[in-house]
Amino acid sequence: MDCRRLAFCVLNVLLTVVSLAALVLGGLVTANPNYVATILATGSNTVSSLSGDTREDFQIFELNIADIEMYRRAGICLIVVGISVFGTALPGWVTWWFLRKPSVTAVKMLFFYIVLLTVLATVQIGLIGDFLDWYSKIPDRMREYYETHTLENNYNESGPGDFSLNVNLLHYVYDCCGIFGQSDFMNSPTGLPPSCCKQSIISGDDSTKKLDCMSGGARDDYYSQQAELKVLKNLTTIGAIAAVILLLQAVQVIIGVLFLRDPERVRVAPKLLPATNVHETPATSVKQKPVVTSSVSALPPIRTPRTPRLTSDVTHPIQTARTSGTSFSSSR
Repeated sequence: MDCRRLAFCVLNVLLTVVSLAALVLGGLVTANPNYVATILATGSNTVSSLSGDTREDFQIFELNIADIEMYRRAGICLIVVGISVFGTALPGWVTWWFLRKPSVTAVKMLFFYIVLLTVLATVQIGLIGDFLDWYSKIPDRMREYYETHTLENNYNESGPGDFSLNVNLLHYVYDCCGIFGQSDFMNSPTGLPPSCCKQSIISGDDSTKKLDCMSGGARDDYYSQQAELKVLKNLTTIGAIAAVILLLQAVQVIIGVLFLRDPERVRVAPKLLPATNVHETPATSVKQKPVVTSSVSALPPIRTPRTPRLTSDVTHPIQTARTSGTSFSSSR
């Protein structure tokens, strides 16, 4: 198999896998955002895996996050990117199949594939750029929100209300403490909430550590030192994945252009080449030289007047007269 065609096949396999993964993950995020959010954040430790007593003690309950804009937009973006990438992978397989044998259709499909890949890659750049721009503004939105709802004043102000329960859930799901760190609870009358304890302690079986967390007398190393804003580190991961997808598509375009620039690799059909005898060998066709004709031969022939041919039977009248005169004088 040709090396370029093999590379074309390998890259198309990667694009197909990426597109299917994006479609599946986007569908899961859209259909069941609660489960996907906890899986992505905590691995196998989901809120549903906690015992009832632990949920009550730490005031951690599941939250319906289907209405949270971040997860909605992430699911839609994944589905759109998956469809667009699969939309380039499918014609890629058709093009790869036609490149197996001499065919004018192979050249046409390859040109169509390059144009389609370029257009869809441009659309993907716009979609991913829009999502990353929105995602990068989350810290500013969180700061604006917590200017009016500060953790030190509103957390457990009048018991475990919705605000406090949401904070507890985020602490456990993202294994963190506070929006910007433990300093958020520096002046809180309740101190660090039990949900600030590390996720491994809350979901573990050590009841002594759990009691220390709930009583507020836990050691410093029991508490998470990270803030919720660590979730924004995913921005780099999302950007890296998007860059890899676009890089694969760019390499596909380059390989396609190399195919178009090499007719022998594409195995172009004979009718795309100059008219020659298809059955001739290359050596025979090289030995044949074109016949050069002179430009004069193209002009019509010049007709010259034909002079009569003198024979012994036909004599000119003057010559006859001269001959007669000579005979007459001699007779005298």
